[in-house]
Amino acid sequence: MTAQLLSTELLSYADLLWNYHCLQQSLQPAECMIVLGNDDLRTAKYAADLFNRGMAKYVVITGQASRHSSHFLPFSEAEKFAQVMETNGVSRAVLLLEHRATNTGENITFTRQLLAEKSLQPHSFLLVTKPYMERRALATFQKIWPNQQVVITSLPSIFTSFLDERHSAKRVINAMIGYVYRMRDYAQQGFQVEQEIPMSIWNAVHQLEAQGFQRT
Repeated sequence: MTAQLLSTELLSYADLLWNYHCLQQSLQPAECMIVLGNDDLRTAKYAADLFNRGMAKYVVITGQASRHSSHFLPFSEAEKFAQVMETNGVSRAVLLLEHRATNTGENITFTRQLLAEKSLQPHSFLLVTKPYMERRALATFQKIWPNQQVVITSLPSIFTSFLDERHSAKRVINAMIGYVYRMRDYAQQGFQVEQEIPMSIWNAVHQLEAQGFQRT
């Protein structure tokens, strides 16, 4: 499904969820960049651009595979992202790879362990992820690794411009709906810090669900 097939009303609900999930924090240079592996190689290209602009001293790329990437990546997300970043001008010497993580909590936990093993104690972090993963990823980081100086960022985009052949409107909307539920449930289960979820967001979720979209 493309954005053009959405009614104006449904598109407005999708935009509302997109803008909720995308925190759009101001970029700040950090000691350590943490790139959360996923199935969208644009994330790796954006991370390379940030590094080439002097936004970090070194990079941890974390991720084994997910249900979205395991069928088309012959190796870990971390390795593929490293290849993309090298192709885009980042030296392998500044890249640390974490190959085990299969979810956001493990991304942060295993990255913390890797840095400790390397005797690295960064005082500031720049998280790089997909746009609609920002809020959830940051909430997870803050729960697992509290009291850190951290900023999260993603490829600047709006809902309609982000969509491509791998990220259809249906897939992204279903994911955004799922992330709203996870933020509520995961905070209750102690996996991330609590997030305020306004009634307008729940209304958008329910309106989209009424039209056949469903959480993934």
